Amino acid sequence: MRVGSLNGLNGVLCVLAGAFALAGCAGSKAQDQASLCRPSTAELPASTQADDLAGNYLLTLVATSGAKENASVEGRFSLRPYESALREVRTPSGEVDPSSVRALYGTADAEIEVVGALVLGQLDSADPERPSVVVFEQRDVREGRESVAITLRLGSLANQLDLVRFDGGYT
Repeated sequence: MRVGSLNGLNGVLCVLAGAFALAGCAGSKAQDQASLCRPSTAELPASTQADDLAGNYLLTLVATSGAKENASVEGRFSLRPYESALREVRTPSGEVDPSSVRALYGTADAEIEVVGALVLGQLDSADPERPSVVVFEQRDVREGRESVAITLRLGSLANQLDLVRFDGGYT
């Protein structure tokens, strides 16, 4: 069991859900969650690959703003690699997006509504075409410099492969 962050930077994993910025991090209950769980402003190294993040994790989500500010919930999630046929990410026009890949999928066990996150479907669906958790990897090159972003999206309704959802409550 891994205990810690997905990005390895300052012990923080950022997940955006609706108008709430949530931070997940490792830590014990005895420690002050507000001081442990702060969004990282650091960039991931360009060599970072989401595929390396397959495994089981302990997760703490803390609402950093909104009506549920400072509320927290603990849970677990498990990630496994997508088979190559399901890794493609398509644009709204139906074209393959060469800068993005659907790297991992899995399940989660956390009451995310406690921190004000939208619950868009099941969190225990292991179906790779409608999983509860999807890990997206996006690569970009600007001014000759490569960057990488890794995003987790929660909820089986938000993660249906037959629908393109990168807007509003589906992100």
